Amino acid sequence: MFYPDEAVADGKPAALLDEAAETGEARDEGWRIREDGTRFWADVTIAARYDESGDHLGYTKIVRDLTDQREYERAIEHERERLEFVNRIVRHNILNGLNLVDARTDILDAQFVASPDARRHIETIRDRVADMSSFIDTIRTFMDAAVGEATHELQPVDLRDALDEAVSRVRESHPDAVFDSHDLPDEECVYADELLVEVLENVLSNAVVHNDEEVPRVEVWATETTRTVRVDDETGEPVRPPNVRETETDVEERPAVAVHVADNGPGIPDDEKEAVLQKGVAELSRPGNGFGLYLVKEMLQMYGGTVDVRDNEGAGTTFELIFLRAESAGD
Repeated sequence: MFYPDEAVADGKPAALLDEAAETGEARDEGWRIREDGTRFWADVTIAARYDESGDHLGYTKIVRDLTDQREYERAIEHERERLEFVNRIVRHNILNGLNLVDARTDILDAQFVASPDARRHIETIRDRVADMSSFIDTIRTFMDAAVGEATHELQPVDLRDALDEAVSRVRESHPDAVFDSHDLPDEECVYADELLVEVLENVLSNAVVHNDEEVPRVEVWATETTRTVRVDDETGEPVRPPNVRETETDVEERPAVAVHVADNGPGIPDDEKEAVLQKGVAELSRPGNGFGLYLVKEMLQMYGGTVDVRDNEGAGTTFELIFLRAESAGD
């Protein structure tokens, strides 16, 4: 009664009982039938039971309903397939098109080498192509992480080096802004990947671009904190979404580092603080604009961290990015 008609016709119930009797236990995952006739996806364990004399008494059967988990996994797989499709288009079609534009620009450069006006237009094209190519490389790396997040490996990354590089990039792009970096960690590693500098750079750029003061001021510092995370029972490593559903986990409080980025801008109304992290997709219309805050939030989640927005004590906004601490590669 537990099995669909096709499984009964194939002799599956008897085969599982025979396996349990011969080996002591049989495991199976597949469709089963509820009392009302509806199907559910089940994880089944059948164990043979014996008396003290070794005579076979019967079986113990444990059935777990995994229907919701299976649907969740199928939905995740569908999203990964869609992302992989877009990833392939970005990798091949768009990037190849930009490479062609760049090559044709070299031809024009050779023909109009004596024309200052033409050369200015050519340099503008080259700069724009370079910006778009850099942006596509960043998005490709992000999508690689998103598509293969179950196997995307994080690594210890020096936070001080990443912060120094990000501040240097934004200072070069916005020479009128003033940056005050202090209390930054020395030789402090966090769980991240090669996109960490871009993540930090985007938050720093946001603090300047959306600042209406004559002299934008950005303060950057770090503090020690902790973060509650789920860790793998066997490895003790943090488990990132959506893998929490697929792994036996414990909840632990782990050491973390909070990076604070404060500006002297107009601030963000309370009812818009959460929404600002959802609006980053619009930012992607400008290739040189980096991730957008939405993708910053997504990357922090991949790192096992989080991002929060709050008011400064005076004026402006503070972004708080929390990263899990990691042992350095040499430790």
